[in-house]
Amino acid sequence: MRIPLNQSNQGISTANAGAVASVPSINAFYKQGAWDGLANLSQNANKLFVAIQEESLKDKEKLESLEDMEALQRLEQAHQERDLENREKYQGKNAEGVDLDMLGYSKSLLEPELAKRTGERARYFALKANDIQNKYVNHSNVYKLGELEKYKSSILKASDDKLALALSDPNISAFDKQRMTNERIAEERAFNAEAFDSSGKEAVFNGNLNEAIQNDAFLRLQQEIDNGNFVFQADENNPNSVYYLAASKESGGRGSSAIGYDKNGGTSYGTYQFSSKQGTAQNFVDWLAQNGSPEVKERFAKLGGFNTGSKKGAAAQMWLACVKDGLITPELETKFIQERMVNPASSKLSPTLQQTIKDNPILGSAFVSTVIQHGTGGASRLMNEAYSKNKDGKIETLLHDLYEARKGNFPSSTPEVQASVARRLEEEKRSLIEHKEAVLNADFNKLSYPNQQKILNYSAQKQEHHRKLAEEQEENSIYQTLVKNNESLPFELQEANAFKVIDGYRDKPELQEKLSQRFKGHLERQKTVVKAQDQSIINQFLINMEKNKTGRFDALANVEQIEGLSREGKELLTKKLTEGSYNKKTALNQKATIDARRLVDNGTLKTQEEIDSYALDNELTFEQAEQLGKYYADGGKLGRFSQKDVDRVMLMLDVDPNKYDGEDIYQTILRTPGLLKDGLAPSVDNLRQIISGFIMDGETQDKTRTYLGYGVDENYLEAVKNKQGSQWLPDISELSAEEKARYAQTPEVQKMIKDGESEKTAIRRYYKRLKGLPE
Repeated sequence: MRIPLNQSNQGISTANAGAVASVPSINAFYKQGAWDGLANLSQNANKLFVAIQEESLKDKEKLESLEDMEALQRLEQAHQERDLENREKYQGKNAEGVDLDMLGYSKSLLEPELAKRTGERARYFALKANDIQNKYVNHSNVYKLGELEKYKSSILKASDDKLALALSDPNISAFDKQRMTNERIAEERAFNAEAFDSSGKEAVFNGNLNEAIQNDAFLRLQQEIDNGNFVFQADENNPNSVYYLAASKESGGRGSSAIGYDKNGGTSYGTYQFSSKQGTAQNFVDWLAQNGSPEVKERFAKLGGFNTGSKKGAAAQMWLACVKDGLITPELETKFIQERMVNPASSKLSPTLQQTIKDNPILGSAFVSTVIQHGTGGASRLMNEAYSKNKDGKIETLLHDLYEARKGNFPSSTPEVQASVARRLEEEKRSLIEHKEAVLNADFNKLSYPNQQKILNYSAQKQEHHRKLAEEQEENSIYQTLVKNNESLPFELQEANAFKVIDGYRDKPELQEKLSQRFKGHLERQKTVVKAQDQSIINQFLINMEKNKTGRFDALANVEQIEGLSREGKELLTKKLTEGSYNKKTALNQKATIDARRLVDNGTLKTQEEIDSYALDNELTFEQAEQLGKYYADGGKLGRFSQKDVDRVMLMLDVDPNKYDGEDIYQTILRTPGLLKDGLAPSVDNLRQIISGFIMDGETQDKTRTYLGYGVDENYLEAVKNKQGSQWLPDISELSAEEKARYAQTPEVQKMIKDGESEKTAIRRYYKRLKGLPE
């Protein structure tokens, strides 16, 4: 049944007339905003939902809103029809090909409609139409990708007709260029769907490609990575990194703790031996300050310079202290080198040389080393000169020319220093050439540049996974040990002992923070349980005391003998007996009782244990505590609200979609026993709270209804109508980071995480409870 907006609520059965006599009119309910957002309730959302969004809609505005809804429905239908045609064409049912320009088609439909509308109405219409457009344009993009893969496959398969192994060093560069050319042409052909003749194919595929060999090599490398043999990580401590060579040679393997000195560079610091005389050390601490770490700069500002004239001195000691405190690390030094030196030097190279260095970790290592020792300008000059002389295209030749030029680049140094530098550079060059086959192993050589990048990314992801797994195992091991070693101690002693251990992990601040939060949560959960137990024991003790007419002083003498009562509980009971304040109504506990009902209603007090703990903290009387417990058990101001109740309501709403009306929900809630307290008329807030839960966006974990993922995107109403309400979880993407962090630290979420839930799933379950929706 539908009720016009300008009429009061009618049509409710006479059996319920008394209960709903003071129910606000449906019009008032609409105006209070309880139906905000119901336009997205489901595909069956009624046109009425848009018309009731603003409090003072006039008849003309209502009609316009209905017209807009009809226009949006027409747009949706037109897009669906075109999408279906595209799908059938893509699947080969129509030989005419796929229309890939869904965006252009969509704009041709939308522009005439927007021309009919102005102002806020046009803005709202465009917003809704854009949602439709985006959905179907995304579908079209999927078909584009499908067509792209078809063309790529046909093009690359044709290349197998003219195979020759491309595994030797001279062929590698040509091999990569040709592979990238093929992919580019395949991409162009896919998007304009033009056929190309045999001569065009001949021009593209006249070189050396072997897809089967690439695939075999790719799979072998993946297997190596799966076995823990990671490759080419961007880590200055990894021998396969382009930064490793420079870091190991400059610092002698001592990393950030290395301090050096020579008369030309002055005192030098860290992994890459930042020079004090050349200003690199100062530049580094300035960079730290600009990137969120001003403390290092503040410390050095008091010392009057980095050059101490030796490897010792105040600045050297301060540097080591910063390293110990985690303020200076190899990762930060490497990031500085990359941003302030390597990238600027690279920008001065020819584009071809830039790509060659990017493709080849050996040359990358040599380039980084050159930048650090010769500076940005010197490195780019030396590299460009060596590359311009390189005629045979061999890496070894390029390395030889580069390092010979570097040896002669220290004219102001003493003969002894020049000889030392020459020996170091010769050793460095030899190690690069010897390391070449270890870094660019045979399988890696067989891959095209895009496939090399895929392997590098795969390796990085796997290594990151192993790192996180190791961190989690370490965290869990330490946490479990902390809990076990302190479980029988008083709370204050548990906290003191645990945080003394946690303080020992200052070199791992993230681990320290996680352990701190977890143990705090553990203590809070323990305290809540103990408080609830204490409340029960104290209540029973006081009841027996009054029943047996035991005097306060006699009772005080027996406090220490009470079994099961914690030390904190005994102190509280002693205080109550001494002051004579037990089981007496006061202004404070009466106010606390009122506040507690509000906390039950908004979901802050969610368990009987939390109720008992609250009663103990706020010194509620026996009667107050009992009434609060009953209020909680009865479901607060909304009464009992179980999954069975929701299922019953929703199944009753399973009507013809064309006649689906928000009014059905409103009246069904009024008629359904148990959803609202007997004899009480629901307020707008009651209805808003119930229905806002129904329309929340989320996901149902139901493998039987999806083929492309784990869950079905739907709101709570849709999930319940499919009898999947208990499997549904809300979408929390709109929550702020602060809200998620706060929820993550609640005892309930921490317990779910401890029981094996992921943090995200635990927060979603908790948020579902906060919204008053049953598990």
